[in-house]
Amino acid sequence: IFSFFDIFVEGGLQSAIIKHNTTTQNIFEIQKRRLRFWLCWSPLVLICLFLIEIFILEYSIPVLIIVAYAFGSFFKIFQYFVESKLISDGRYILTESIGFIVTAGIYIALIIGINMNSSVPGYYFLCILALMYPLIYSAVLHFVLSRHQSDFEIANNEKLHTFSNSILRSSVIEYFGSKLDEISIALVLNPNVLGLYSKIKELVIMLGTFSSKIICRPWFYLSSRFESKSVFLIWALSLLISIILVIFSVP
Repeated sequence: IFSFFDIFVEGGLQSAIIKHNTTTQNIFEIQKRRLRFWLCWSPLVLICLFLIEIFILEYSIPVLIIVAYAFGSFFKIFQYFVESKLISDGRYILTESIGFIVTAGIYIALIIGINMNSSVPGYYFLCILALMYPLIYSAVLHFVLSRHQSDFEIANNEKLHTFSNSILRSSVIEYFGSKLDEISIALVLNPNVLGLYSKIKELVIMLGTFSSKIICRPWFYLSSRFESKSVFLIWALSLLISIILVIFSVP
């Protein structure tokens, strides 16, 4: 539920900032607007989540998990747009490196914590992970941005608004397409089976996720600046090469 809510909190502005860029001052203005959005709608999301737990789910979700993911969604507001600004200014490798270091550090700390306190319920560690990553990552990004000199001095809010609305609509459709199986299973199976299914699904798509970091994400950032004809031509050539490779690889 909070991952779906995050789509509206982010509002498609990440991609819009990467494509059109904006000033550092406008980044802080966008953060203020999205914070107001979060404060207005997060209580309703929490109420809906508690109602779903009471009347639909056969098991209870610890309140600590709900609160942790709510505040995790809050901290992400300080991450989304600063990260996009740095990427749009050509600091993609830096942001990915920071993300990797923060993730590795948190996981190492959690592994040590689990070994030292094996009797502690696992959802406490999930809460820590949901809170610490966006909090630490956004703090480091803000520190980097404060020392980053941007050459972009024009804020075109009309372009940002138009493009972000288009991205928001496509993100909603993509979310339901990717989560439809898990939503259906959650209504009929217990949480243990759902957790096992989610982990198996995660392992299956792990290779695709890994390749996405190397190929798809940099390609997205580059192609967002290209003309539409150039993007189509490169896509068509890539598709043709993929088909040829598949044909020749089949015995």
